[in-house]
Amino acid sequence: MNTQGSLARYILVVLCISIVFTTLVLIALNAWTTNNKLSLMSLNTQSTEQPVGGRSYEDGYRAGYNAAREKLKNKPPIIGPSFYITGQIVSIGNNLLTVKETNLDTDEIVDGVSDIRTVNITTSTKIVLRQQIDQKTFQSQMNDWQKSSHNTPPPLPFTEKNIAFSDLKVDHQVSVRANEDIRLADKFDALQVVVNDKE
Repeated sequence: MNTQGSLARYILVVLCISIVFTTLVLIALNAWTTNNKLSLMSLNTQSTEQPVGGRSYEDGYRAGYNAAREKLKNKPPIIGPSFYITGQIVSIGNNLLTVKETNLDTDEIVDGVSDIRTVNITTSTKIVLRQQIDQKTFQSQMNDWQKSSHNTPPPLPFTEKNIAFSDLKVDHQVSVRANEDIRLADKFDALQVVVNDKE
């Protein structure tokens, strides 16, 4: 009788251990399978096109971005036309500049335009080098102006001189002005290119 009781307890313990072990194996397999599926989705280059929860990644991104814009539309900066860009020259070609703009409120997914803009240099484009005047000289000019009758405009904290297209270099910081709204323009003609000299 004692032997039968011990055998029953032994079988019960073995069954409990088997059930726990089987449960742990099933949980591990489920986690591995789920992780594998997610990894495959992230490697798939078309995964952003696949709807997730009835909406593609780009649709969700666009909706969120525009909702944030809507919330801030009555607060500065107000999104509107822009006739200039500021940024860095990334390449120079045949009468063309490629500039990575830094001042416009645009997004490639939402607005369909990159931060990289192509600037066409025409025969009427004015190219200017702007150099900062040192603080002591500028203060002296301001003092002289304040003592004058103010018939002339106040002095500017920089000097400007015309330069040639060939003087432009990659990595120059520039401001480019146009005669049209260029906020969403991939390419446009420049009225003026100002090179901002930090030295």
